Amino acid sequence: MGQQVWVTKYALTRGVYECIGEQPRDAGHERKAVDWERAKGTIAVYSTRGMHREFFGTGDWHMTKRDAMAKANHMRDLKIEQHERAVRKLRSSTILTIKGPTL
Repeated sequence: MGQQVWVTKYALTRGVYECIGEQPRDAGHERKAVDWERAKGTIAVYSTRGMHREFFGTGDWHMTKRDAMAKANHMRDLKIEQHERAVRKLRSSTILTIKGPTL
């Protein structure tokens, strides 16, 4: 059985997922060579019906709700800063008039 985890990968678009995750096993990966040493920190989350699974790497999942919410708030703050920079750039830009083709 897995452990309860909070996934923040989609926090800004869908919210923080509270789910059960477990360390992935290499079963079913016969076609593709997987570097499991490099994949440390990866967790597999299975759908409620067990039909499919999704993998999340280090930084995309957390063992406590508090850590997950802190990460989600940090992600939101970074996105706000990004948009504020874009707005400042637009406000400081000059719109030029150029001669276009004759109609």
